[in-house]
Amino acid sequence: MRLAVCVLVVALIAVVAVATAAPPAKPMTCLFLHGWGSNGPKKPSVNKAIDPNYVETKAYAEMWGDLDKRVTGICDRVLFYWTDTNSRGWNDPNLIAEYCAVIQAQAADIIFAHSMGNQVLAQGIADQLPGCKEIGRAAGQRHWYDLAGPMAGSEAAIVGDKVCKGLGIAASLAKMMCKPNPKFPLLSVPTASLLSLEPKKCPKTLQATATARASGSMCGTHPNHDGVGKTNGVKGQTVQKVESVAMTMIRNIVSLAFPSNADWKSKSTRSPETGVPTTGADGVVAFTSCRIAPFDAYTRDSRLQYYAFAGNHLDAVCRSGDAVDSAKFPDFQPCSWVKNMAKRSRTIKTNPGVVFTYDTQPKPMGAPGGAPVAAIAPPATAKFLEVVAEMEAADAHAMADEADEAAEQEMLEADQAELEAANEADDEAEEEDSDEAEAEAELETEEEMEDEDEFEAEVEAEAEVEMGTELEVDNQDDA
Repeated sequence: MRLAVCVLVVALIAVVAVATAAPPAKPMTCLFLHGWGSNGPKKPSVNKAIDPNYVETKAYAEMWGDLDKRVTGICDRVLFYWTDTNSRGWNDPNLIAEYCAVIQAQAADIIFAHSMGNQVLAQGIADQLPGCKEIGRAAGQRHWYDLAGPMAGSEAAIVGDKVCKGLGIAASLAKMMCKPNPKFPLLSVPTASLLSLEPKKCPKTLQATATARASGSMCGTHPNHDGVGKTNGVKGQTVQKVESVAMTMIRNIVSLAFPSNADWKSKSTRSPETGVPTTGADGVVAFTSCRIAPFDAYTRDSRLQYYAFAGNHLDAVCRSGDAVDSAKFPDFQPCSWVKNMAKRSRTIKTNPGVVFTYDTQPKPMGAPGGAPVAAIAPPATAKFLEVVAEMEAADAHAMADEADEAAEQEMLEADQAELEAANEADDEAEEEDSDEAEAEAELETEEEMEDEDEFEAEVEAEAEVEMGTELEVDNQDDA
C-alpha cells in the first residue's frame, strides 16, 4: 500500500512537472534589410516576402560582408532580404508594405536595417502595418537595430547632381546612388531613393519613432575611417580604400555647399569626457541625422546599444570587417556591434524581465590619449523624446536664422544692384557729356575752318582788286 502511494505521488509530481515546464523555445530569426542602392534580383516575383530569390540565407558580400557567419549560433535562422531600392524611395508605399510583409512572413525576431531601410521601418510602424507595428523593446516584441539610418535625411541628396557627376572613381558606389541620364546616357543623375533623402522630405516623426521603438543604433562619424587604416589591420582594404576616397569626396562636395554645417567639416569634434564625436558624417549621412538618442548616449564601446564608430556608411554593413586590434581601435568594430546586439536581444527574449548588464553598468574603456572613461548608459525613452523636441526647436531656430540670412542676402543683393545701376547711370552720363564735348569741339573746329576759308577768300579778293588797280595804272602810263 505504502509503495502504491509513493508510485502515485511520483506520477503526480511528473504530471505537474510536465504541465508547468516551459514550452520549447521558438527558433530565433534574424532578418537583415538593406537600404538604398539595390536593383534587386532579376527574376520577378509575385510574393517577394517568401520567394527564395528575395530572401537568402547567406550574406551577399557586396552588402553584408560575413555577417551570416558572425551571428550563426546566436540566431537560429539568418535571412537577408533583397529588393529594388533604386527606383523607389523610403516613402514609396509599396516598399514600406513589402518590408513589413517580409518581417511578418518570416516571423522575424531581430531586425537589422541599414541606411534608408530604417526610414522604411519607421514609416511602417507609424502606419501600423502588420510585421512593423509589433516592433518594440520588450521581450515579446520584435527588436530593431538601426545601422546608419538617415532619419533626418541627408544633405548629400540636395547636391545629388554634383555627387553623381563626381562618382566616376567608385563605380560600385555610383550604382548605389546614381542612374544613367535618359537624355545623356554617359552622364548620371540621382536615383529616386537618393532624392527621397532630402531633409525636407523626411518628417521629424521618423527620428522620433526610431527613438521610441528601435533597440539600438550605430552611426559612422568619418568617411575615411578617422585614422583607422591599412596599417591597423582593417579587412577588405581594396574595396574599402576606393569607397573611402569616394565617401570623402561626397563629404567635401556637401561641405562646400553647406559651409556652416559642422557635421560635414573635414574634422569632427569630440566630447572631452567620452571621446565620442559630437559632429561628423559617414560620407552620406551626418551624425546629427543618424543619431536617435542624445549625444552622451553614444559610446565607443561596441557592446552598448548606441555606438559611434569611426567608419563610413558602407563600413556599417561589415563590408570592411572590424579593425583587428580591438583594444587599440574599439571604435572600429561594426561587425562585433551587430553580433553583440544579436546576443543582447536573444538574452532579453529568452529571459523575460532580465536587465542586460551592459545597458546599465557599462565597463570603462579608453578615450583618445589613453585616459580611461566610463561609457555612459542611454537615458530613458522619455528623455529621448524630450531631446527630439529640443532638436526640433533647434531646427526651427536654425530655419528662422536661415530665413533671416536669406532676407539679409536679398537686401545686400538689392543694394548691390542699386549701386551697380547708379554706377551704370553715371557712366552713361559721363559718356553723354564726353560725346557732347566732342561734338562741340568738332563744331568749333568746323567754324574755325570756315572762318579761315572766309579770311583767305577776302585776302584773295583784296589781292585781285589791287592787281586790277595796278594793271589800270600801267595801261594809263603806256597810253
